[in-house]
Amino acid sequence: MSKQEAETSTIAFELVLKNEDLQERWIRRIVAYIIDFITVLIPITVIFIVISLLLQMFTLLTGMKGLNFPFFDIFLYPFIVGTTQMFYSAYFENLKGKTFGKHLMNLKTKTLNQEKPKIDVALLRNLTKIHPLIVILDMLAGLATKGNPNQKLTDRIAKTTVT
Repeated sequence: MSKQEAETSTIAFELVLKNEDLQERWIRRIVAYIIDFITVLIPITVIFIVISLLLQMFTLLTGMKGLNFPFFDIFLYPFIVGTTQMFYSAYFENLKGKTFGKHLMNLKTKTLNQEKPKIDVALLRNLTKIHPLIVILDMLAGLATKGNPNQKLTDRIAKTTVT
């Protein structure tokens, strides 16, 4: 059985468990995701804190009640950070083939034709970054199904991989 046949006939997770190079690549991908998440999280949080403080000062100075900044809502905040990360990732993968986190982890996003992804393809493969839990499900779905063990589910749909 060829390597290509093995990849398409075996659940990806089984291949990752048997191959140290694949394990190391997935660890680097996860670390790159965390770096990118923090890269987006910090400026958004600072902006939200500044806006919240300005609204509180305005409320104190004017005596108006009811002005608040709902972005730190436990449900809304992850979507705002995730949506920003989705666009950040798509932009830099289209521009350079990698994000800051992927650069630090020596990884690159490519189409199956070994090219940088176009913006529509980059957006498609990063769509699940809209929320951290959805990213985890995307990775698990890619690993729990048959196919290339380097691909999460949206990588397969977008015909991309991370090398």
